[in-house]
Amino acid sequence: MLVSAYSWLDKLSELFMAVGRSAPRYQQMALLYPRSKKLQSSLNEYFLVVVRVCHDMLKLKKKSIFSKLASFMTESDISSYQSDFGLWATAIKEEVDLLMAQEIQEQSRHLKTLSKHTKSELHREKLEDRLRILDSCSTYDYQTTWKELRRRGNTSWFTLQPEYQDWKVGNESATLLYSGKLGSGKSFTLANMVDDLNLNKTGNPPVAYFFCQNEAPKSLRARTILGSLARQLLCAMEEIVVIPENQDDIRAQPLDLDWILNLLKHNIPPKTMAYFVLDGLDECDEREVMEFINCLQAIQDVHPLLACLSFRQEAGNTMAMRLAQLRHPRTITIPEGNPDIADFIQAELVRRVESSRLILGDPTIVLEIRDALLEKAQGMFLWVVLQIDCLCLARTDGAIRQALANLPKDLPTTFSRILEQTAALGGDYQRRTLELITAACRPLKTNELREALGVVPGETDWDPAHQPNDIYSTLACCGSLVHVDEETLSVKLIHHSVRQFLLSGPEGIAGQTFTFEEANKTMTTIIMTYLSYGVFDTQISTRVMPRVQHGAVPIKVISSVLDSSSIRKVALGLLKSSVPSKIDVSEVLAKETQHSKRQRTEFFFLLYAKSYWAEHIAHNLWQDPVIVQTLGRILDRNVVVVDTRDEYGRTLLLRAAELGHEAVVRLLIEKGAAVNVEDDLQNTPLINAAMFGHEAVVRLLIIHDALINVKDRYGETALSSAVEKGHLTIVRQLIGVGADVITENMHGFSPLWLAANHGYEAIVQQLLEKGAVNNEMERYGGERLFKIAMNGPEFVLLKLPGMGSNFVHDGFQPLLFAAAGQGHEVIVRLLLERGATIDYRDLADKTLLTKAAEAGRYVVAKLLLDKGFSIEPKDGYGQTPLAGAARRGHEDIVQLLLTRGASPHQRDNTDQSPLIAAAKGGYMNIVRMLLDHGASPTSRDMNGRSAADMARMQGHVDIFQLLVDEEEMMGPLAPTDVHFVPARTFAS
Repeated sequence: MLVSAYSWLDKLSELFMAVGRSAPRYQQMALLYPRSKKLQSSLNEYFLVVVRVCHDMLKLKKKSIFSKLASFMTESDISSYQSDFGLWATAIKEEVDLLMAQEIQEQSRHLKTLSKHTKSELHREKLEDRLRILDSCSTYDYQTTWKELRRRGNTSWFTLQPEYQDWKVGNESATLLYSGKLGSGKSFTLANMVDDLNLNKTGNPPVAYFFCQNEAPKSLRARTILGSLARQLLCAMEEIVVIPENQDDIRAQPLDLDWILNLLKHNIPPKTMAYFVLDGLDECDEREVMEFINCLQAIQDVHPLLACLSFRQEAGNTMAMRLAQLRHPRTITIPEGNPDIADFIQAELVRRVESSRLILGDPTIVLEIRDALLEKAQGMFLWVVLQIDCLCLARTDGAIRQALANLPKDLPTTFSRILEQTAALGGDYQRRTLELITAACRPLKTNELREALGVVPGETDWDPAHQPNDIYSTLACCGSLVHVDEETLSVKLIHHSVRQFLLSGPEGIAGQTFTFEEANKTMTTIIMTYLSYGVFDTQISTRVMPRVQHGAVPIKVISSVLDSSSIRKVALGLLKSSVPSKIDVSEVLAKETQHSKRQRTEFFFLLYAKSYWAEHIAHNLWQDPVIVQTLGRILDRNVVVVDTRDEYGRTLLLRAAELGHEAVVRLLIEKGAAVNVEDDLQNTPLINAAMFGHEAVVRLLIIHDALINVKDRYGETALSSAVEKGHLTIVRQLIGVGADVITENMHGFSPLWLAANHGYEAIVQQLLEKGAVNNEMERYGGERLFKIAMNGPEFVLLKLPGMGSNFVHDGFQPLLFAAAGQGHEVIVRLLLERGATIDYRDLADKTLLTKAAEAGRYVVAKLLLDKGFSIEPKDGYGQTPLAGAARRGHEDIVQLLLTRGASPHQRDNTDQSPLIAAAKGGYMNIVRMLLDHGASPTSRDMNGRSAADMARMQGHVDIFQLLVDEEEMMGPLAPTDVHFVPARTFAS
């Protein structure tokens, strides 16, 4: 029994040792997953088994020795404990394994979510970068104009033309030029062409398009057109890459043309074909046209771009010649008998009759209208539309027939007739409306134009009672010359030719036409009055509705709280009331305000006025001093931003400095305008004032700490700008405040260079006194002085250092040599008088006389001979001045040298005489002169060829015959080299 007890104790000890090793680990596991109730329960059960074993051992210990022996634990009891420990240990391990698997799964899910989020973030950043690049190219809305043109109808004539069909299926750069007279539907046709290319193209080439609009000045810039083209082409690319050195330029606005071309070059594969349709390029000024054509050429040279451009026949051959520079140009000319015009007339008449705009007494008269329009349309779609509009205004069939009998032949007459017919519908508004539309920097919206028409110049109290109640009926006074875009609600002229007609000024029709200056002054006066309204300073956000009777309700109150539909509702309610005088209108207004869309006063014209006030004022600074006074009051009230920029990045200060308006410059500086502001070309007010010679403005800007040496995009400073224009006083001003006299522009020209090139003697002297030459000598050496002297008149050379004495340093020898070759007699004479070395030779060992003779500089050659130059110095090739002149055909030089005693027998290193050289060149008169002075026709060069042989080889028959005759007169010919084989022979 004792042996069994010992064995039992050993097993019990092993059990406790195993539990002691495992329990701490299980406890740590439980701490890792404190929220797992099942794990905590299993761990508790595990420790309860430990407690139970200890409890049983304690009970056994309290018994007597005999009782212990009798009730001693057996091996089965130990096995029971081991089984319980194993059960709960397994439960703990399984639960931990499960929790670990769940945790891994959860982590995996989080990682997937994180990865997905990261990918999404990277995609978002990529899209942002892409959009930033596209926006850096262009943000111009090119689609709206196309949509507007496309809504006018369909045409298919162009699709039948072989030139279009060939161009459309081409696979290399080509240009289709679409030409037609004014109003022939070029824009309308090209809008249809965009659709045809998108619907019926082969493959998937991008189709880009742009329609220039006269009423949108920004669309008439080469930068805008090219930027829009680039954006449309890049949108078709899956990925846009910017080369590293241009990364920072993406944030620089605006990007220049070269940057855009470089971007296209690096992102569009060379074989990627694309279409580009451009309308209205002839509306742009000449510089913009040439810039864009050069850019389009550059694109066509690298990529297969099929471009279609329209131009008016009235633009003349100049535009056609410019466009002909593009790759493989072909032209389609819209005929006067355009077959689409008949269908167009038919469709327009149907539309007008169905809409009851054209009302007829006799239905058969519509056929007369159709036939008359078809007969006189001459292919002008615009003319047809306007004639039908005029006929719609006729009240009787007789009036219609009379109008048909007197149809105008051209568009200007049509415009005038429309204005005459519609003047009665609103004569007071007609001219002002047309002036505002024409002068606007962008098309005005209907609500903007309505507010502008309600402004009474000079009245600074806002009174909406002056505003037209219905802008559409007001616009009727302009007839069909004005239309409202149904998508953007912008008010526009129907065609750019209407603008040209209206702006014809005194040369146009009295009462209907005006100048741009007059139109802009009207707009400026309205803007300045509008911005002077005190209401912009006193708007209150809290609305109080006092009790008021309807008769005392000001129009301001109603307009400020209700929109037009609510106004109609209130008006009807007041009319239906049996006792209207007792109505508390404040309750009605308060109730309707809750349902009205207009919850606060909206000034629609304010955004336009704040955006373009500076641009309009800039055109009127000299015309109206009152505008300047009003401007000061507006700036004091902070209604506008003093540094507002126009589309070229110019502020009013930049414009005023350019125009030299000192009072405005001073006013703007006092009101906080940035003195060193830069426009898109990096011009500053100081550069502008210096360039245009405004001394007082330059002085004022200098006083107010304008930066002196800042450069524009072309590297010009205020000093170089003043030098180039010859403004001496401003040059002195700028030098006096430390302007850099040796700075260079992007072409490497310094102020001294510019002054010398333009012949500004006083400015050259001023720059020399400030050490310009010494600085240039230190930086560039004598070469720069040589170039300056060669590009300037005589006085420039006289003022250079070293020219005031009888000694010229060696740095002037290249100048002397170049002057001889270029025929600068004055410089040669001057340098010789100052002691220049006469035996100077260049790298080819040529002397001054040889250089002058070869270049045909008779006056210089005569001067050198008069100065005693050797008449027969040989160069490194053994040629004399006479040989050089004979070889190049300078008859006067040959005659001069022969007269002065030059020998015609001198030979060069190849044994050629001047006669052989002249015969080879085909110079008959020189051959005769040399023969007259004793030149031998039988002399031969080192290859045994005579002058006659040379003439025969070069095909100079007359010279050959002359020399043969001379040889025969001298006797038997000398033997010819047996190895010589003549290159050609002449038939006898």
